[in-house]
Amino acid sequence: MRVFAVQIDLHIHGSQSLKDKRRVIRGLIESLKSKYNVSVVEIDYLDKWQRALIGIAWISHDGRGAESYLSEILSVVDNRDGVERIGTERFDY
Repeated sequence: MRVFAVQIDLHIHGSQSLKDKRRVIRGLIESLKSKYNVSVVEIDYLDKWQRALIGIAWISHDGRGAESYLSEILSVVDNRDGVERIGTERFDY
């Protein structure tokens, strides 16, 4: 069994307030949680209007399967309207 985690640095286009940002990030987080059954949380830039850092973690018994899982998760993030992925850092234990 292995633990996988990823930090994703995001730019939120068109956000004019923390309320705008939180609406976008909350929707993305809920979508990832429900579709992939992963743990997701906003971990940094909490006071920035157009920036967010989210962390995603999951447990898997298969390293190769985790790679395709990560690719699917990143695809959802990349195809989300109003959000641009500007950085990604992976961790596995």
